[in-house]
Amino acid sequence: MSLDFNQFLNTFDIIFLIVILISFIFGVKNGLIKSFLNVTKWILIFYIIKNCFIILRPIFDPYINNQTLSDILIFFTTLVVAYILITFLNRIIYGILQPKQSITINVIIGGVFGIFRGYIIFVLLVFFINNNFSYSPVTDFTKNGAFYEIVIYGVELLEQMPRSVNET
Repeated sequence: MSLDFNQFLNTFDIIFLIVILISFIFGVKNGLIKSFLNVTKWILIFYIIKNCFIILRPIFDPYINNQTLSDILIFFTTLVVAYILITFLNRIIYGILQPKQSITINVIIGGVFGIFRGYIIFVLLVFFINNNFSYSPVTDFTKNGAFYEIVIYGVELLEQMPRSVNET
């Protein structure tokens, strides 16, 4: 009996696993504190990107007539600026803490945070592509994916998160 991996994994799943694996490797390499700070950074970027469109759209729209192009520029501008600023703050915090290394716990929990960070990055990409293009290539691409449910859960959470925060 031969096992055909094509029945379990499509291109969407392979890309998802590559992102998770790369993030896991960085999580193991960086350890607990850096991985925790990186996950926090991506959660903040996640929230900032979701809420920046309301603020930045009136600034970008007079100069860019195409709304899709405007959304793409807002997304990437916010992503780059937030990434640089939060990374700078994370390095300051890490420099102040200068944690002592406990190899086993550091590697294991760093890897877990790495997986979580990879998931956040992948969900951000899928969310952005789904919401900013009239034709959604991700929907057709993901239908048969083994990780479809997990990713869609994150996308739906991202869609609901600002409403939940604003209601409290």
